[in-house]
Amino acid sequence: MSKKNIIIISLLVIFVGIGAYFIWQFFINPLKELNNLKEKQPNLAPLIQEVEQGLINLKKDKKDIKNYVILGFTWKSLADQTKELKHYRKALDVYEKGIKQSARKNSLLIMNAGSMAVYLNDFQLAKQYYEEGISIATGDISGYLRLIELHRYKLKSPAEQILSIYNQGLERLVLNRGELLKERANYAREIGFYELALKDYKILLAADPQNQQYQETVDELINQLKK
Repeated sequence: MSKKNIIIISLLVIFVGIGAYFIWQFFINPLKELNNLKEKQPNLAPLIQEVEQGLINLKKDKKDIKNYVILGFTWKSLADQTKELKHYRKALDVYEKGIKQSARKNSLLIMNAGSMAVYLNDFQLAKQYYEEGISIATGDISGYLRLIELHRYKLKSPAEQILSIYNQGLERLVLNRGELLKERANYAREIGFYELALKDYKILLAADPQNQQYQETVDELINQLKK
């Protein structure tokens, strides 16, 4: 046998081995684990069956992005019940494969991957995914709100950095701009940035003059600034 043929055969063996490993790791092994879980917690059987069906659907068609969305969601739903981090990890793995399959153009998969990273306490990874998702879906308010929540409660970022995200969203949003403005007004009021809070509430009041709560807040902020 020639040296060239030996190299070709060796490469084929390697590729077959890698393929077998991935089939075991991402299809056969999860099914085995799910069967064990079903026996231990039969009350989770319907949800486990959804995960199993999602694994089968994804194995049949890896090009259909919907299969990644559904399977990731069912893994996440199972994780919510079991409270096991490994199931959130499974959801993240599915979303990351979907992100790759979609050439990083599907903002839903990217944002969901960010949320799974939060469950796994990988806040820097979550930040990366949220920022990437926002760069794709600039007009989706949920991306800004998730990133702001991450910075406020997990990363404990300074107010200036958090306000910069609010500002970025307000510059880009057309729909739901008022909702984000209200969120910024509440945040500014909470941290003692009363001038900014007053400015925002005056805009909100001008858009909704009959809103008694806005009027009371404006009056309160004016008094606060007089102190």
